[in-house]
Amino acid sequence: MRALLLISALVFMAACSSSGQRAPTTAAAQIDPFALQASSERRVSENYRIGPTDLLKMTVFQVKDLSADELRVDSSGNVEVPLIGT
Repeated sequence: MRALLLISALVFMAACSSSGQRAPTTAAAQIDPFALQASSERRVSENYRIGPTDLLKMTVFQVKDLSADELRVDSSGNVEVPLIGT
């Protein structure tokens, strides 16, 4: 019985050991999800500032009451957000 336990333990330990080789890194693992999102959207200058008459979409994760499809920036540069204010 002891021999069977010893053999089982040795087989288990051998299966857990590392061969020293690493799996090759694929290109898919190196993709930045934020870069994909930025490239798929319309190109806009990195220095763009929100200004009067701009139309904004605001999404609050898992809170539909705070999300809004259209928020217009007024002539003063303010945005009125439902349940939050200006």
